[in-house]
Amino acid sequence: MKPIQEFISDIDDVYGVYLDGKQGFDLLETKLKQLYRGKSATQLRKESFIYGVGNPNNPNSYPLHKVPKLEHQERNSKSGKNRYVLANQALVQIYQYWEDRYREEIAKELGLEKTEFKVDIFGDVRILRNAIIHNHAIATSDVERCKILTWFDHKQAIRVSPKKFEELIRQVKNGLKEIESRDDT
Repeated sequence: MKPIQEFISDIDDVYGVYLDGKQGFDLLETKLKQLYRGKSATQLRKESFIYGVGNPNNPNSYPLHKVPKLEHQERNSKSGKNRYVLANQALVQIYQYWEDRYREEIAKELGLEKTEFKVDIFGDVRILRNAIIHNHAIATSDVERCKILTWFDHKQAIRVSPKKFEELIRQVKNGLKEIESRDDT
């Protein structure tokens, strides 16, 4: 089934970006510990890390993003926000690929309409995606309807850990392989 194989390739691309980003956060965390060694939390709260365009000593340069160094260090740590945000974004992207392209293509190959073609794992991903996008990554009461990804309780922050993201990828691929095997019969 060609659309399923294309979708799996897209999922692998998203997962690769996630894994590269996670590794990048590990490297950055190590580098920041070296850079900020010997500085107190108070100092790191007062000093800023700035991403910008151009040499900061040139008056024509300009800042794009400014953050206290302590926050910069914390968000890149193993339990930091960057890892959860990246995983949440990847989850959203996978769902959008499914909903906006592959679901309809696969349904047609199975002789179904898009609206009558449902797969449990993507129902769960949809619920999490909706909470991420529409409820600031706080689980809505709909999480109680999840059949496979039963990770979060109502009102809990949706923080997809590396283990959870790995499980998501495995479950999505298993769901797609199951669909593919249905079509082979």
